[in-house]
Amino acid sequence: MQDTWKNYQFYFYVVLFAIGAVFLLITVNDLVTRNDAIIKSGLSLLSTGDWEYWIFAVSLVVAFTFFYLSLKIATQTKRFEDLISSDSKYTFVKNIKELQKLARDLGPRYGQQLNQAMEKWKVR
Repeated sequence: MQDTWKNYQFYFYVVLFAIGAVFLLITVNDLVTRNDAIIKSGLSLLSTGDWEYWIFAVSLVVAFTFFYLSLKIATQTKRFEDLISSDSKYTFVKNIKELQKLARDLGPRYGQQLNQAMEKWKVR
């Protein structure tokens, strides 16, 4: 099976969310709470000067954007799994357009699952 970007997009989004969240927490500590124990331990960006405000803004956008994208992928995956594992042919056929869209968005592995389910239910 050929690996594509869509097979790993969820993991990529989660990693970028974590990186953004770490920088967000560090800059919030530096700019708002000023906990000396954390600053003295080396987890500080105070040496960047006024650039820390930009780091705060970028990390805020990155953290929330990639949190949303990873949540979106997780929700789409759950919806796809719920629809594909339905015991009713009527439910499957009724939602075939949505299943095709979700399979296209989620990657080739889900397309193969959809094709197997279509063969199982004898749907074209």
